[in-house]
Amino acid sequence: DIVHRIVDFEALMLAMFLHDVGKGGERGQLEDGAIAARRACDRLGVDPRRTELVVWLVRNHLALSDYAQKRDVSDPTTVRAFAELVGDPERLRLLLVLTVADIRAVGPGVWNSWKGQLIRNLYERVEAHFRGEDVAVADPLADHPDLVARARAGAAAVEVLNPQGSGGITSGAAHIAVAAPDRARLFADLAATLAEAGADVVGARAVTAAEGVALDIFEVQDGAGAAYGEAEPRRLWTLMERLEQAARGERLPAPPAIPKANSRRAAFEVAPAVMIDFETGGDAAVIEVSGGDRPGLLADVARVLADHGLSIRSAHVAGFGERAVDSFYVTDSRGRKPKPGARLDRLRHQLETVLDQGQPPSPRGFKAVRASLRDVSELGRGRAGGR
Repeated sequence: DIVHRIVDFEALMLAMFLHDVGKGGERGQLEDGAIAARRACDRLGVDPRRTELVVWLVRNHLALSDYAQKRDVSDPTTVRAFAELVGDPERLRLLLVLTVADIRAVGPGVWNSWKGQLIRNLYERVEAHFRGEDVAVADPLADHPDLVARARAGAAAVEVLNPQGSGGITSGAAHIAVAAPDRARLFADLAATLAEAGADVVGARAVTAAEGVALDIFEVQDGAGAAYGEAEPRRLWTLMERLEQAARGERLPAPPAIPKANSRRAAFEVAPAVMIDFETGGDAAVIEVSGGDRPGLLADVARVLADHGLSIRSAHVAGFGERAVDSFYVTDSRGRKPKPGARLDRLRHQLETVLDQGQPPSPRGFKAVRASLRDVSELGRGRAGGR
C-alpha cells in the first residue's frame, strides 16, 4: 500500500541502486555516497529536483533504522526531530521502502519482526505528526496490562510473548518480558542472568514508568543463532524462573567470563565508541555505546552504568552485523540529568574498556571495512534528536 502511494518511483529506484556507493570512502559512507549519487544523476541527465531527492535519500538512508532502533520513539521529541529531518510524507514513504529493502537484502535472518515493529512504530508516529495529529507520549506499559498489574502489586512477572505468533519464538528469537517494581541495578541483574544462561540478547527495550514500574523486553537467541529454548524448551522455562528471581533481587548472577574472539570476528575489528548526548533525551542523558558484539556485552555495559549510580529510564539495544549499538536514557540517583564532568569522563573510559574486551588484535588491511562499519552510528552521533 505504501509503495503505491509513492509519487517519484524513479527517485526510489535510483536511491536503491546508489545508496551504498560511498562505502569505504574517506568522508564516510553517507557523505561520499551523496557526492557519488549527485555525480551519477548528473551523468544520467536526471532533472535537478529529482537529483536533490536522490542525494537526500542516499545521505539519509540509515536514518530511519538508526532512530527506530537507537532512540526512544515513544518520546514526542524524537518524533518531532525525525519529522523535521524528513520534511514531508513523500520522503517518509521513500525512506521506509528504501530502509526495509536495504535491511532485507543484507542476508537471511537480518530482517525480523522485532526490527519491523520498531520501524513501523516510528513511521506511524511521524506520519501522524505530518497529518497534524497530537503525538502524545506513548505508554509502552499499556501493551502488557497483566504483567504490569502484577508489578504494581509488588510482584515480579516474567512472560514469553506470543510464543506461537510472529512476535515470539517463530520470529527467530524468543521475546521475554519482565515486569517488576523498579530498583537499583534491576536491568543489570537481568542482563547478567541472561548472559549466565548463554542467551544472546539481539534486541531489547526497557522502560521505567513514573510510578516505579519497570518493563524490560529482551529478544534472545542461543549460541547457534536460533530462538532461545527452541531446541530445548526446558532451558527457556529455567531462564524465566531465574529472571523472576533476579527481578525480585533474590539471586545475583555471577559476572560472565569474557569470551575469546572467534575467527569470524577476527576479520571484522570494530572500533569502540561511546557518545554521551545531553540534548536529545529531555531530562535524561543519552549514552550510546557501540563496538564489536560478543556474549555478555550488554551485561557488562549495564553493570558499569549501575556501578556509577545511574538509573536506566529506557534502553534500546540493537545489532548491526558484527557491531552492537546500545543506547541508554539515564538519570542520576536523584532522578536528574547527569552533568558533564570528571565523573562521566571516568564512565566513558570504563565503557570503552568494556567494549575493548574480547576484541581481536587489529588486522592489517581492513581500513575500508572499519570505515564502512563506523557509518552505522555516524548519523545518530552527528544529529541531536537523532549489550
